[in-house]
Amino acid sequence: EKEAIGTITINGNVRNPGKYSISSSDKILDIIKRAGGYTDSAYPFGGSLFRESAKDLESMFASKSYQNLIKFIISGTPSGADGIGYLLSELKSYEPTGRMIVEFSESKLKDNIQDNIYLNDGDEIFIPTYSSNIYIFGEVGNPGSVTFKDDLSLNNYIESSGGLTRFSSKDFIFIVSPNGETKKVLTKGIRNLLSQDVPIYPGSVIFV
Repeated sequence: EKEAIGTITINGNVRNPGKYSISSSDKILDIIKRAGGYTDSAYPFGGSLFRESAKDLESMFASKSYQNLIKFIISGTPSGADGIGYLLSELKSYEPTGRMIVEFSESKLKDNIQDNIYLNDGDEIFIPTYSSNIYIFGEVGNPGSVTFKDDLSLNNYIESSGGLTRFSSKDFIFIVSPNGETKKVLTKGIRNLLSQDVPIYPGSVIFV
């Protein structure tokens, strides 16, 4: 019998959620199988893995960014200083989550050994329910959610939320995919949005 090195928690849309002991050889696919696999409503692409070491790194980099910004202010008043106070308050109150972007598709984990990473003591996994919505926030006429459709582009989703306000950035828009990946979409003027092939998945967040 393998020696246990700790425990992990897996919750959400798996058949047997809860705490599990892990050995040094246990990987993501192992724990998914031990938890009985996914339920019919699971959305593995939106799965999350939270790890303490990742949280520590986030906290360290946030602190370093805060200190660098302080030095930047001390060295002279920069252009665009109006936003510095906001950035400082955001960094000071930032709470690290420790979320790692990892693969949760069983078929991909089987086919790509490098994606099937080892588990650590204290890891927390959450598998959400499938979401058929796209969430649009920021400088649009009617922020909120719209229904995902295969044939809609980024521009279509923005237009369906009332279009851009006069305060919106004309240079870039952020898209956060369900797996946590964040993309800054450069637009070079809003007219160019139509020419960009930007994949948008169910459950994504668009921020203008």
